[in-house]
Amino acid sequence: MAAYLYKATDSTGKVVDGTLRADNETQAVRKLRDLGYIPIRVNPLSSQQIQKVKRNEGNGKGRVKRRETMWFTVQLATLLEAGITLDYSLGVLVDVSENPALRAMVSDLRRAIREGESFSEALSRYPKQFSPLYLNMVKAGEAGGALETVMTNLAEFLEKDYELRSYVRSLMIYPAILLSFGGGAIVVLLTLVLPRFAKIFDDVGIPLPMPTHMLIVASELFMSYWWLGLGCVALSVIGIKAVGKNEEGRRRIDAIKLRMPVLGPLWHKRMVARFARTLASLLDGGVSMLPAFSIIREIMQNKIMAEAIAHVQEGVKEGENIAQPLRMTGAFPAMAIHMITVGEETGQLERMLKKVAITYENETANTIRAFTSVLGPVLIVAMATLVGFIVLSVILPIMRVNDLASFGG
Repeated sequence: MAAYLYKATDSTGKVVDGTLRADNETQAVRKLRDLGYIPIRVNPLSSQQIQKVKRNEGNGKGRVKRRETMWFTVQLATLLEAGITLDYSLGVLVDVSENPALRAMVSDLRRAIREGESFSEALSRYPKQFSPLYLNMVKAGEAGGALETVMTNLAEFLEKDYELRSYVRSLMIYPAILLSFGGGAIVVLLTLVLPRFAKIFDDVGIPLPMPTHMLIVASELFMSYWWLGLGCVALSVIGIKAVGKNEEGRRRIDAIKLRMPVLGPLWHKRMVARFARTLASLLDGGVSMLPAFSIIREIMQNKIMAEAIAHVQEGVKEGENIAQPLRMTGAFPAMAIHMITVGEETGQLERMLKKVAITYENETANTIRAFTSVLGPVLIVAMATLVGFIVLSVILPIMRVNDLASFGG
């Protein structure tokens, strides 16, 4: 296919320009008319012009972050809801995108659509930015002629997910700062302050109290074998990742995660909320039940939960409702199952699934808030205890020296 540079007017009379690919000029004119444009000029591009267009539109540096993918989805949903065509909406987003990488991606999506690809096919070029869930919902929206509705659901889904992630990060900032400064202070005391006092005590030749002796030994071990501890941590991480690559190994790790105190119930509630919101969005977007469960299995980050969803999918395939297979797995809370049962019986499954998602998203946020509110004071007490122990271990020999000096005087 050859590349053509065109100028045309849209249905509102606004002049637009861009590039598209076609076998010949006649086909290029036909493609423009299919897009709702009235061609003014269509000229073939030389190889030098093609390279210039690629540099101007597709040479973005950096990467498209999760937040920017959410922004793209929200803005596109707003434009489509306002009745603006997909091609024109993407053109608007090219103009207003600040990140060169995002601008290049949107420009490439627009070019692919003009060349005859569907929106879902164009999105599939960027698997890191657009998940299987995203692609399947867009595909269902295109098939059902409800792309604006699907994009609105996706925008809501991504906004909720981003809000929760941002909330967790904001709550963890204070504990992270405490841990960093407290840990740094302890390392400085062990590696810089204590060795100097140890030399002074050794020169004086007084017997050291047990706490001081223990701390000096710990300081020497830390300074001599810190690399060994670091190596053990690195090997542990590598080992866990290696085990996680194995199907059975990953299953065991995921089972341990769910049984962990505090964090286990937190992850469980998060996954229940993700399951409910994803299923609601897929069903609302026109995806049928069985394909929806297949998509959810792919995006579920825990093997145990993915297996439970596979069991539910088998039950639905055999003609059962969702609630009964969910109950049989034992992996979903009774409250969630009860709400889903009510949704099925009243014909409002999508609405009840969204309520389940909101309920467990709120519970997740409350659990995180309670956990971090306790974690901060615990870290303060722990760090204060360690620092106090180090300071006391240094002071005890000094006090002994003073006692000996007073006795000698």
